[in-house]
Amino acid sequence: MPRLPRLLPTTDGVRVAAPGRRTHVAVDAAETPAVHLAVDDLLADVARVADVATTRTAAVAGAQVVVGTLGTSALVDDAADLLDLDPLRTADGAPRWEAYTLQVADGRLWVVGADRRGTVYGVYALCEAMGVSPWHWWADVPVRRRPHVTVPHDLHVADHPSVRYRGIFLNDEEQLEAWARRHTDDGTIGPATYARVCELLLRLGGNYLWPAMHVNAFNADPENGRLAHERGVVVGTSHCDMLLRSNQHEWEPWAAAHGGDLVYDWSVPGRNREMLREYWRGSVRQNAGYEVTWTLGMRGIHDSGFETAHVDADTRLSEPEKHRARLRLLQDVVAAQRDVLAEVLGPERATDAPQVFVPYKEVLPLYDDGLDLPDDVTLLWSDDSFGHVRRFPTPAERDRRGGHGLYFHHSYWSPPPRSYLFLSSMPLPHVRRELRRSWDAGIREVWVDNVGALKPLEQDVEHFLRYAWDVGHEAAGEDRPTADPRAWTAAWVDRDVSGGHGERVAALLEEWAQVTDVRKVEHLSSRAFDQTAWGDEAARRVAALHRLAAQVADVHAALPPDERDAFVQLVAFKVWASALVAAQFAHADRSLLAHDQGRWRAADHHLALSRAFDAHKRALLHFYDRVMAGGRWRDLVTPERFPPPTTAMFPAARPALRVGAPELVVVAWGDPGPVDAPRLTFSPHGPAVRWLDVGNAGSGTLDVEVTVDAGWVRTDWTGGPLDVERRVAVRVDDATAHTGRSATVTVRTPHDGRRVDVVVEVLDVPAPPAGWDGWLEADGALSLPAAQADERHDGATTRWQDVPGLGRGGGALVEVRRTGGPHGATTTAPADTPADGVADPAALVFHVHLVTPGAHEVELHRLPTLDSTGRVRVAVQADDRPPVVLESPTTDEHRGTWETAVVEHVERLRTTLPWLDAGPHVLRVLAVDPGVGLHRVVVHTVPAVGARGRTALGPPTSARTDRPASAAPDPDPLATAEAELARLDAFARDVLRTDPADVPLHPVVYVGRQMWAGPTTFTPNETVEQDALGPSRYAAAPDGGHDRLAALPSGPVVERDGMLAVDVARALRGTADAWTTPSLDAPRTGWVHTQAETAGGTGLALHVDAPKREWTDPHEAPGVHVRVRTDGGRFAVWALVKYDHDRDDACWLALDGTPQPASEQLSGGDLFTFGTTQVWVWALLADLDVPPGDHVLSVLARRAGLRVDRLWLTRDERRPPPDATWPA
Repeated sequence: MPRLPRLLPTTDGVRVAAPGRRTHVAVDAAETPAVHLAVDDLLADVARVADVATTRTAAVAGAQVVVGTLGTSALVDDAADLLDLDPLRTADGAPRWEAYTLQVADGRLWVVGADRRGTVYGVYALCEAMGVSPWHWWADVPVRRRPHVTVPHDLHVADHPSVRYRGIFLNDEEQLEAWARRHTDDGTIGPATYARVCELLLRLGGNYLWPAMHVNAFNADPENGRLAHERGVVVGTSHCDMLLRSNQHEWEPWAAAHGGDLVYDWSVPGRNREMLREYWRGSVRQNAGYEVTWTLGMRGIHDSGFETAHVDADTRLSEPEKHRARLRLLQDVVAAQRDVLAEVLGPERATDAPQVFVPYKEVLPLYDDGLDLPDDVTLLWSDDSFGHVRRFPTPAERDRRGGHGLYFHHSYWSPPPRSYLFLSSMPLPHVRRELRRSWDAGIREVWVDNVGALKPLEQDVEHFLRYAWDVGHEAAGEDRPTADPRAWTAAWVDRDVSGGHGERVAALLEEWAQVTDVRKVEHLSSRAFDQTAWGDEAARRVAALHRLAAQVADVHAALPPDERDAFVQLVAFKVWASALVAAQFAHADRSLLAHDQGRWRAADHHLALSRAFDAHKRALLHFYDRVMAGGRWRDLVTPERFPPPTTAMFPAARPALRVGAPELVVVAWGDPGPVDAPRLTFSPHGPAVRWLDVGNAGSGTLDVEVTVDAGWVRTDWTGGPLDVERRVAVRVDDATAHTGRSATVTVRTPHDGRRVDVVVEVLDVPAPPAGWDGWLEADGALSLPAAQADERHDGATTRWQDVPGLGRGGGALVEVRRTGGPHGATTTAPADTPADGVADPAALVFHVHLVTPGAHEVELHRLPTLDSTGRVRVAVQADDRPPVVLESPTTDEHRGTWETAVVEHVERLRTTLPWLDAGPHVLRVLAVDPGVGLHRVVVHTVPAVGARGRTALGPPTSARTDRPASAAPDPDPLATAEAELARLDAFARDVLRTDPADVPLHPVVYVGRQMWAGPTTFTPNETVEQDALGPSRYAAAPDGGHDRLAALPSGPVVERDGMLAVDVARALRGTADAWTTPSLDAPRTGWVHTQAETAGGTGLALHVDAPKREWTDPHEAPGVHVRVRTDGGRFAVWALVKYDHDRDDACWLALDGTPQPASEQLSGGDLFTFGTTQVWVWALLADLDVPPGDHVLSVLARRAGLRVDRLWLTRDERRPPPDATWPA
C-alpha cells in the first residue's frame, strides 16, 4: 500500500478534524460489517489523534469524511460525477479486487472502495497517515497527536493489491496461547485475540489468516469464524487441515461422538470413508456462509504423513505399486472433498469457492508423479521452512485457472536441531528476493507467512504483507515503498517513533540481520565461530553485535519515554537479545579454547563472562515479560520455556580443575595454542596487524614485560601487571619496505624469569607488475567479495546484479538474473528451458595476483536457494582455460548439503583450478542458471585444513593494489567483554529496571515414566521452581586459585535412606572408587569435564566432546565408572543430563561391566523430546536390579555430547532433590 504523506498541521486543505468541532463520518447503513467496524476504528483514531468528538452519520451534508463501497453505498453512487472512480474498475468495467481511492471533492474527503475490503483499506490508510500505527495495539505504539487533521485540496490516491490473498499463519503458537490464557477472558486463543489479529492484518494490507492449530480448533468457538468474516478476513487452513477442520483437536472428539472405531485414513474403506465425508461435511456447513478458502487433499493428524494403512499392509504390492495406489487414493480424496463442497454449497458456489492444494512433504512426489488436480484449484507451493522457495510452476502449470500460491516461513518448529522460534534474523532483502522470484514465476494467488506467535516478528510480518501488496506494481515498473528494504525500514521506524532516527536504525537493522543470519541465535552451538584461523572471527562478530546493541540503546535513550516500549518491541529487543546470546556462546567457546591452551585462569574467567552475559540476557527476557508495558505481554516471548522448542542455551565451557602459581602463557595469531617457536608472519599484501594472546595461567597477578628489537615493529602494550589475559596487537610499519626481514617480540616475566621470543617476519614475495591493478594473495588465500568484481560483462540472456544488504556477514550479494523481461525487468525465476552449458554467459571478472603457484582449490560461497525441478549451476574459468561448471546438489530440502546449508546460510561449491604460475591471472565466474547468488569467491593457495577448514566466514577480504588490507586489530575478547558488561550493568538498572540477580532461577525439569506413555511432541515438562541453588562447592579463591580435583568427593557412594546420590565428576579423580575409560575404537576419545549449573553454579559435569561420534557396541564406548555400596534392590536410576538435539542424547547404563540394553530404558534408549532439549533435565533412565554389596555403576556414551552431572538412584518414586537440598 502506498504510504500517504504525513498529514501535517497545516491550514492549506480540508479539515478532517479541528479543535472545538465534531468530526462527522458519513457511511451508508447498507455497508457490510467490515466497513462499519473499520469506521468505528476511524472514529476512535480521529478522536485519539486530534482530541475531538466524533460522530457517525448517514448523510453527506455536514460530514468531513464520507466512507463507502462502490455499488453498495448510495452516498458514493450518488456522487459518482464528483469522483474519479476509474481506478476502482478493471479494463472491462468490473470492480477491481480490493482497490480503494482517497479523494477530496466537494470540500470533503471521500474514502471509496471497489469492494468491502477495498473500503476498509482506504479507511486504514487514512488512519495510518493521521498518525495511528498498525501496531498501536500489538506493540504499544503511541498515537501521534496533532492539533488538527488536514488533507490537501488536491489529494487523489488510488491503489490495489498485487497478490490476491495475503496473510499469516499463527503456528507453533503455544506462547500466544499462554498469553491469551493470562490476558483474555476466553482463556485461549479465541475471539478476543482473533479480533485484534484481524484488525492488525487489515491495517497492514493483509486479508488472509490460517488460525492457530496446535492449541485449539478454530471451529470450536463459532464466534471465531463469525468475527473474522465480519471483519473481512478470509480464513483458510494449512497443508494438514482439510476443509477448515483442525484435525489435531477435532478428529478424535468427533470420531468418539460418532460411534468411535474410526481412523483418519482414506485407505480404510466402507463406513470409515463415509464418516470422513461427514466429518468434512460438518465443517463446510459451519463455514458455508463465510468468505474462506478450502484446503483439499489429506495428510496425517497434525503434520504427519499421509496415512494409508491398507496400502502399506498389502504384501501383494511392490513399492512402486504402493506409490501409485497412494496417488489414486489422494485423487479419490480430492474428488470426495469437492463432492462435499458441491453438496453443501451448491454446484455454482462450489465452483467459485477458492480451493487450495498444498503439495507439501510426502505429498509433493505424489503430485509430481501425475496427481490430476482440477484446473480451478490453487497450487500452494512451499519454501523449505528456511526462506528458500523449493519449487516453481512449470510453463504448463502457470496456465492453471486456479493459479499458484506460496507458503513461506519466518518461524519454524523443525526436526532437531534446526527450530527457530525466538527471533527472526532473515534479512529483508532475502525475503524480498524470494518473493519477487515467486511472483515472476507465476506464484500470485496466495502468499501466507508462518509467523509463529506473532511477536517479536513485527518488522517481518509487516514487510511480508506490504510487499505482497506492492510486488505486482513493482514488476510493472512503478516505484513502490518496499522497493528498497532499507528505505522501507527507515520509513517504518520514522512512522512509529519520533526524532528522525529511521535512516540510522534501518542501517543498524540491515547490518544486524546480516551478522546474525550467518547463524541464527537459535542455531548457535559450541565452536560455531573460530578464534584462531585468520585471526578471531568470533571476537569480531561479538564486537560488531555489541556495537549495534549500544547504538540501538542510544536511539532508545533519545526517544520520549512513552515511545520506548514500542521501540523495544519493534527494534531493540532482537538486537539486544542476539548480542547477549552471541557473547554467552563466544565466551564459553573461549573457555574451551583457553583450557586447551593451558590458560587455566582464562578458562575460568571466560566461563564467568559467559554466565554474566547469560544473566543479562535473562534480565532482558524478564523485562520483556514482566516489566515492559506493565507486563502486558507476559508469557508471549518465553524462548527458554517449552512449548515450543527452546532457543540455544547453556553452551559448554571448560573451567580449570586446578589454578596454581602464576605462569606466563603466550599464544600467537594463527596458532592453536602455545608452540615452541612461535612466529608472526606478515605478507606485504596482508593485514598489517597480528596479535599475541598473553595470559597468566595461574592465580594472582603476573608482572609482564613486552619488548621489540626493531623499530619497524610496534606493540600496543609494553607490559605491566596481568591478572588473566591481554591481547597484544603487533603492527608492522610499511611491510613492503621490510620484505625478507625479521625481528623479535619478547614477552617475559620477572616472576620466574620465563620468556617467550616471537619471531616477526615479513615474507619476501613477488610484487605485481608495475601498473597492474587487482587482488593480492596473502596468508594462503585470495578472498574476493563476489559483488566487488573488477569487471562485469552481461551475457546474451543473463546479467550479474547486486542485492544490497544480503551479503553473508555484510555487503551485497551478487546474483544471476535473466534479462529481457517486460518494462526492462530482470528476474531470478527459473527459465522455461534450462541453459545448455556455458554459452555467451554473464561474467564476473577478477584480476588476481598469485604468489603461490599450484593447482589451487576455489570455493564459491552460494546463497542456498533451491529449484527442486531445475538445476543450480555456475562456472569458473581461469585465464583462457576451459570453464569448469560447478553444479549444486542442494536443489531441494534434504538434498546435498541442505541440512548444514540452512543452519550456516551458505553452500560452499568447490573445484580445483588448473595449474597457475605465480603472477597475474584472470578469474571469471560465469552465469549458467538464473537465481544463483554468490557471497564470496575464495581461492585457497594453502589447503584449508584444521581450523581454517572450520571457519564460518572464511578468510577476510583480500587486499587490492588500490586498497590495503584492514589495519584494524582483532578485538581483545576480555577487554571488550568487561567494557560491555560495565555498560550492561547500568543498562539493566536504568533501562530494564531489573537486577539480573533477582531474575528467577531456571526451574528443575523432570522426565518421569509418564513422558514415554505416548507421543512426546507436545508433552509439557514437569517442572518445579527453585528459589535458590545449593552452596558453592568448587569456588575459586579471590586471587583465582583453586584445586577442584581435591574438592571432589572421594570413596564409594554409599546408600542412605534407600537412595544413592552420585556427583559424576568424582570420576575425574581417577581413583579406584571413580574413574573414566576412553573409547576403544579409533580415534580414541573419552569423557572430559564441562561446567554444570549445580553446586551453587560451580558444579562440574562430564561429556564426550567429540561431535557426531556414536557407538553401537557399549564395550567400545567411553565410560564413567563409580563404585557404589548398597543394601540392594530395584532402583529407579535418574540422570541429570543436558543435550541439544537427537544426536547427543543417548547413553547406556552398566553394572559391574554388564551393559543394560538401551531398549530396556524407559525411553527406549533415546532421550530426545522437543521439550527437553537445551535445558538441564532430570531424566528417569531405567530400573536397575542391584544386589547388596559393592558394585561399579557405569555410564557409557552412545552418542557424544551428552552432558551428565548427577545420578540419583532410589528404591521408590521420589524425585531427585533440587540443588539446594542435594546431599553433601
